[in-house]
Amino acid sequence: MFYDDSDIKIFGKSQVDDKTEAALLLEQVNRQRANGNTEKARKLGIHLAEIFLNDEEINKHIASAVGKVPNTPESIEQVRILIVFSAQWCLSHRLPAALLSNTAVNAFYDKISAENNALYNDLSDGPEFSFYSLAVRESETSADAVGATFKKLCDRDEDESNDEDYVELGKRIYNKTVEEVVSIIEKFGFTQ
Repeated sequence: MFYDDSDIKIFGKSQVDDKTEAALLLEQVNRQRANGNTEKARKLGIHLAEIFLNDEEINKHIASAVGKVPNTPESIEQVRILIVFSAQWCLSHRLPAALLSNTAVNAFYDKISAENNALYNDLSDGPEFSFYSLAVRESETSADAVGATFKKLCDRDEDESNDEDYVELGKRIYNKTVEEVVSIIEKFGFTQ
């Protein structure tokens, strides 16, 4: 005897996987909130934004990282963008969970947006982050890739004699920023 089962819906694997994934995400959200990591990530993002928004502090960072920066508007703007990219890279790669990285990055940009909307728009509208992200993803050595990208973004011509200075400048900015942000992250004492 045959039964007509055309009205029976079979739940595909994707719906089951989506429910499992949602349950795991909810569990992680609750665990990170309960152990205090979510609040630490939010405070970390705000703290880094406050450093970045403080011209005196950021200039001190630049001086300690690289010494004197070439005094062209393009170079100064690119130094700031590179510092923000490097900080965001750390937040995305050095926190114990992607959820915490997202929380910290969102708090970072929310603070910048609230305090200096023009700066936020400059950071949001430019293609630089995409160039840096692609370079880091495709390279074995992040600092080398970042340095080469920094030189390109500063509109350095291939025939100029100080091009390698720009590559080295970009590498030093990236390395120093990563070093400092990792140190700050460690001070927040995230639970693994």
